[in-house]
Amino acid sequence: MRHVCLRYARQLTRGEAVSGFHRGTLLGVGASLLLFVVIATGLHLVVSAEQDRLEQDLRSQTERSAASVAARLESELKSDVFLANGLLAHVNAMQGHLDDSVVDGMRALYHYGRHIRNIGVAPGNRISHVYPLKGNEAV
Repeated sequence: MRHVCLRYARQLTRGEAVSGFHRGTLLGVGASLLLFVVIATGLHLVVSAEQDRLEQDLRSQTERSAASVAARLESELKSDVFLANGLLAHVNAMQGHLDDSVVDGMRALYHYGRHIRNIGVAPGNRISHVYPLKGNEAV
């Protein structure tokens, strides 16, 4: 057996032809390796495409979620701003002659505004009314 292997090794190194049986075996091994490489490359491409699709889906879902949070935040902030604009219009209509209706408006704004801690009215840049009074006595 060893003699046969050495003979074929010498033939290969000298560039001599290999017998039909060994040539067929080499072609079979070569074809098998080529088929393996083609299948492995195809699987790699399929897996890469699926990973890209999943990343894109995740990115889209994150963008939708962020847009939803931004819309809710904007809605919350605008609701208090709209209430404050109503009180501002009332104070401007009073033309500096503030009465108890301003305090009533501040109280309503404080109770209906979900994110308002305190309210101050300062006609002529001088604070004249603050709501709630508790905790704001220094003003």
